[in-house]
Amino acid sequence: MALHKKTVRLIRDWRFWEGVDTSDEAMHLLFISISYVRIQEESLLVTADTPSDGWQEALAYLQERPLKSILKASIELEMVWISLHAILEELLAQSSTTSVDVAAAHIKRASLQSRFLLWEERYLSLIYSTKNIHPLGAAALSVRRILTRICFEMRLEPFEHVGDETRWDPFDREFNSAWCVIEEALTAGTSYNADAPARFGPSLRISLQFIVRFCRKQDIRHAAAALLRSEIPKSLSSEPPTGPLLVESIMALEEGHWDSCCQVPKCRQGEFICNWHRVAKVNAISMDKLRYHEFQCLTVGDIVNGEPGTNFRLISVLWT
Repeated sequence: MALHKKTVRLIRDWRFWEGVDTSDEAMHLLFISISYVRIQEESLLVTADTPSDGWQEALAYLQERPLKSILKASIELEMVWISLHAILEELLAQSSTTSVDVAAAHIKRASLQSRFLLWEERYLSLIYSTKNIHPLGAAALSVRRILTRICFEMRLEPFEHVGDETRWDPFDREFNSAWCVIEEALTAGTSYNADAPARFGPSLRISLQFIVRFCRKQDIRHAAAALLRSEIPKSLSSEPPTGPLLVESIMALEEGHWDSCCQVPKCRQGEFICNWHRVAKVNAISMDKLRYHEFQCLTVGDIVNGEPGTNFRLISVLWT
């Protein structure tokens, strides 16, 4: 997030927003500045710092300018996504919340949603009026648009100890739609992906990982996990990236209580994971820059009972 703050300062002090449309190079640089840190954070399920007020000012200023490219549309939506998750994570990270806390989060989210709806209107206009939009970039935006809508519509309620993880369940159809778009984009023939901008690949993989993490409908989740595994990019390291291993570990942990669950409603193999056995929080215990990383995963039951949760030690690279 320090990089985000530097970017906002650059924009404010040097009026960098006025030059973002001057060249593809300038636009690409801005996209990297905004998205790179968040890609790393999301790949490791790490909670980001809350963006400053200057971040919101920058988003408002950017939306005053014409939307002329997929890349600029990606920048705007990425900023909405970052701000939205800061609101949700700030609320859900608390040990308990009241109706006042939830109302405050609702107000913040509703204010940001107006920015999202403005982006959506301008994006659709761009799609309808522009020829030769690269399909991979369009797919990345389509998926992120679906996932952003989920996070705007997801119910927020007061809670004791930990929020209700079943809040994701009403969106199985939306998760399936997002996965289908990713599957088509990443598994299409080589002619479809020829000369595909590398900048959109990480966004698609992070969206895929988001589905594996929060969608508990087994067929969607397992299909998304399999595709994520097959799309692990090649790197100089012989070890796999941490993110896919981490979400698969979480998936296995949540699905490991089919026969022992005593909750009501209880876990049903292949059909349902009860709220008690869903992972609600992930903490990074240690992240070696080379290959050994440890994460603590706490289920709803762990948090309510004050138990230490489950630690996963992964031999992997942080990101490729």
